[in-house]
Amino acid sequence: MIKFNTRNGGLAPAGAIDTGCAYIATPLLDFSGRLGAAANVSFYMFHEAYAGAMADSVVVYASSSNQLTGAIRLGMVWADPTGYGNGWVQSTLAIPNVAQFNGCNNVVVMFVAYTWTSYRNIYVDNIYVDRFPTAQTVQSATLGNQNTLNVSAGSVNNQIVSVNVNICGSTTPKQLDSILFNPTGTNILADVANAKLFYTGNNPAFSTAQQVFTTVNAPINNVVANNSLGFGNCAVPFNLATGDNYFWLTYDIKTTALGATPGDIVDADFLNIVIHGAGCGPGQTVLMAHHNRWLVGALLV
Repeated sequence: MIKFNTRNGGLAPAGAIDTGCAYIATPLLDFSGRLGAAANVSFYMFHEAYAGAMADSVVVYASSSNQLTGAIRLGMVWADPTGYGNGWVQSTLAIPNVAQFNGCNNVVVMFVAYTWTSYRNIYVDNIYVDRFPTAQTVQSATLGNQNTLNVSAGSVNNQIVSVNVNICGSTTPKQLDSILFNPTGTNILADVANAKLFYTGNNPAFSTAQQVFTTVNAPINNVVANNSLGFGNCAVPFNLATGDNYFWLTYDIKTTALGATPGDIVDADFLNIVIHGAGCGPGQTVLMAHHNRWLVGALLV
């Protein structure tokens, strides 16, 4: 059961019409197999008469993210029992049959509660949303966030580039065997102490909270076959989530005492990913691009 408490305000998502509201959003829901079929969201809400109940409500939205900007409003349900009945009553709202909610566009349903005058709690329970799951497929693997900010000698976890692996569907999860980079553009590999790979799931913001695969210590061109930088092993594959999967390549830079040279460049190209298959058989998507980052002396303050 959800208890919406909007007394303190400040909980509204982007795009809300008022900050005096509270909201909750579902995870990404798989609509890849909808193919134009009817889709609904149903839930029970507790209705009762009280001073201000005529203005208190829950508004339901659908979108491809957990933000209201660009979301489609599915409907509003009032707290007052008029037209509904007292106590727990089920309401059902249709999710429109539009391109945004078909195919590989995943769906998020949001419940936004407003208590305009009463500041009463609003209760919602037994939420059900139709889903149309299909087996996962890899849609793309693309390079992004080519960070060109300067880095300092002795600094750690410097974001170099990111890779977004987009997955359609939710069943039969795909697994990542490995991801391959080329440290092209890093003119002196000896400047780099190690390379790491971090994962932020569907979140496009860089974070070092979750490292995946093993740290590659210097020399980072650890794939002898093509002088590349590789992470992963088909014996320990990484499960991919539905939707976007953001991976982040970082470098730790040596101190000048250990050989880092101000003015050198650190960089990387994304080469490919290998998706786990029978007997570690590969499935690949390839993209190449690069931007340079200049290595500068550490600033002493």
